[in-house]
Amino acid sequence: MPASAIGLPSRGARVSTATLNAADAAAGQPQYCKVLGSVDAAEVADPPIQFQMNLPTTWNRKAVQYGGGGFNGVVINAVEPYKHAPMGSATPLAQGYVTFGGDAGHSTGGGEFGTNATAFANYTGESVKRTHDAAAFVSHAYYGSTLGKTYYICGSKGGHEGLVAAKRYPADYDGVAAYCPAAQNLALVYPWYRRLL
Repeated sequence: MPASAIGLPSRGARVSTATLNAADAAAGQPQYCKVLGSVDAAEVADPPIQFQMNLPTTWNRKAVQYGGGGFNGVVINAVEPYKHAPMGSATPLAQGYVTFGGDAGHSTGGGEFGTNATAFANYTGESVKRTHDAAAFVSHAYYGSTLGKTYYICGSKGGHEGLVAAKRYPADYDGVAAYCPAAQNLALVYPWYRRLL
């Protein structure tokens, strides 16, 4: 993906693998293409954002972006039910949504990523946009059609990311479900706080 496909500074993005997964009735999953990729930081030395997308063979022309949790650092697979989903309901993927999520721009287990300005900017919200734009590009390449309705859902740190999606990037989303948002964390509110991590 060219850098121009990503709405914030980057060196573009790339797909590393794309694997067609057979439908699994027992797990309630349809046939879908699992895509793993990354969005490269603008500076070579800075960490990329790793992401996973799931592209159902039978697509409803909609998408759901899953948020992360805690310090993030783990790629969200966006295959499982989202937290607080109604009991027994089909997953968004099973309902025909493109689903995707990322690691928020680092792969460390704790807060040490906060000493890197790019990783910290991604953690505090910029990864939301970069991951969305990469997913939109891949979806268009796969289906030959742009995303229709796009939604963001998650709670806690992911809820904070949902608020970021609604406030900073409203043109990208048709709806945001941000429950229990971790919006009062000093590390998210005051950029200077990252120096203390």
